Amino acid sequence: MKIRLTLFFFLIFAFTGFAQVKLSPESKISLLTVAPGAELYSAFGHTGVWIHDPINGISQVYNYGTFDFVQGKEMEFYTNFVKGRLIYRLDTESFRRFDRVYHYYKRKYESQELNLSLGQKQKVYEFLLHNYQAENRNYLYDFIYDNCATRVVDMLDYVMRDSIRWYKEDEKAEVSIRSMLREPYLVGREWSGFGIDLILGSVVDHHPTYEQQSFLPDYLALYFDNSQVINSHGEQEPLVQQKRLLYEGNPPPGPSPFYMNPGFATFLLFLLVFLATFSQWRKDKKGVWLDRLLFFLAGLAGLILFLAWFATEHTSTEWNYNILWLFPLHIVMAFFIRTEMKNWQKSYFLLSAILIGVASLVWMFGVQSMNLAFIPLMAILLMRSILIYLRN
Repeated sequence: MKIRLTLFFFLIFAFTGFAQVKLSPESKISLLTVAPGAELYSAFGHTGVWIHDPINGISQVYNYGTFDFVQGKEMEFYTNFVKGRLIYRLDTESFRRFDRVYHYYKRKYESQELNLSLGQKQKVYEFLLHNYQAENRNYLYDFIYDNCATRVVDMLDYVMRDSIRWYKEDEKAEVSIRSMLREPYLVGREWSGFGIDLILGSVVDHHPTYEQQSFLPDYLALYFDNSQVINSHGEQEPLVQQKRLLYEGNPPPGPSPFYMNPGFATFLLFLLVFLATFSQWRKDKKGVWLDRLLFFLAGLAGLILFLAWFATEHTSTEWNYNILWLFPLHIVMAFFIRTEMKNWQKSYFLLSAILIGVASLVWMFGVQSMNLAFIPLMAILLMRSILIYLRN
């Protein structure tokens, strides 16, 4: 009985002692910003919070950017990703391991030591410890509105209350979210950019506030550089006390050769379809097989856009006007394309041509930005829609 009580009180002391570690005056809290990596999921960089206290022997990096990818449950992971229900969590690792990992992947990273009082540092540390508990560490990930970078802003907002002055908090930035993603992050990843421009809706074409820009780690670092804190005398001081490059890493990739870009590929496809159309016109052939294939694929793409908009919890795929030229009903109407067609069937392809024209106006008036590689594809569908309508 005595041994059990001793063990019980030892465990209580161990856990409460861990939770009540007091940071020393030598402690530092820094924002770590990691450059983009080679994989698409790491293409936009990474953010961590480094707690360093040499007196207490603490050197831990906390980050909100980890997720489970369990062997044998890959399908469950991808299903949750598609549905917009991907669970991320707060994780921690020693700074030594953090440094070793990014040296291995040759990814540049830098630190920004935050200008916080000892009491504020303690609150940040306790906040992270509390969030790291099993019942608190998971959250529903959103690429733009809730990720490893935005959680750091939320944390400082909560901990520092009115002691922080964020840079131009209510003002709109000069660039849209889509523009921020395109350059420099998708340079050398043009096909990824093609897919992102296809699936993301017009909601990413608005100009965010400077705080909303901080969903990208590089912009978060810039946001911190330009923000202020209120010291004990009521004076404003820079939020970032010291900035250091900790590892240079590899330079970012350059643009892909033109012949590997989606714009070149879609132009070649347009050229082939145009030549096939011209040949069919000269020989008085209908080209039914070609139209069935083209409109089936366009409808399939449109169905994916429709589901991403209405059947998932993704917020960035809403109001996607690409659905006008990649109309989901194309997948059904492809089977109605014949050498002889009824009036209502012909009229559908006139509607298809009109919708492509509307999509062009959406682009021209800036409602939604579109990838230039879409133009040849839109031209193909417009050309074949008009041809189907006229030849019958």
